[in-house]
Amino acid sequence: MAEHPNATLAREMTDAFDRGDMAALDRFIDDDVVWHEIGRSEPRRGKAALAAAAAADYTITGALHDVLANDEHTIALVEATATRNGRTRTYRTAEIYHIRNGRVVERWAFSDDTAAIAAFFAYGQAKAAHQDGAGPPGSACELRCADQRRETGVIPGSVHVPLSVLYWRLDPASGFDDPRLSDPARHVVLLCADGYSSSLAAATLKDLGFARATDVVGGVTGWKAAGLPLELP
Repeated sequence: MAEHPNATLAREMTDAFDRGDMAALDRFIDDDVVWHEIGRSEPRRGKAALAAAAAADYTITGALHDVLANDEHTIALVEATATRNGRTRTYRTAEIYHIRNGRVVERWAFSDDTAAIAAFFAYGQAKAAHQDGAGPPGSACELRCADQRRETGVIPGSVHVPLSVLYWRLDPASGFDDPRLSDPARHVVLLCADGYSSSLAAATLKDLGFARATDVVGGVTGWKAAGLPLELP
């Protein structure tokens, strides 16, 4: 029996992804795709966001184990290998694709070891944020409350802006903006306690025009797990 066209699409897309062939991937993915990733509470939205992620400082390759498909959904079982900063992690995922008119419009991923995957990417992002902090002040922005910072220590050189007043501090029209953060061209790296609130906040900042806003998967917990410094406030 002939393979379902959506199963073929998943195979060809996985192969293009494995080769890093973004031009080939372009024909499989909808312009307004919603792409859910392991360890991120907020999905990447749109093909441009996916392209930007592909330019990150890590690589992921995948070997397709099996695929099941119908007219709307496809499930691909994949063994993925991620490499970042000299470290490698191999893991298994179930990739679920919602497909319409021959293009993926939404994607979800589930794994056998979500915590380990999140920790792997937290290490790389935390290390990058730490290195970036050697530049102009304001790169790393802590969103935790003062009590949390006193209990666990603070990131050296970071700016402290509680989440409740973050957008106020970023708005020059408020009259109370922080010039270390309110420049939309500034690379702002947000960190909360565990990475959930900061992920949503970074997505909101992008919507507000802060194109270089990002966050660290795992937050300060991930920072600490990466062996990066914390100091008493």
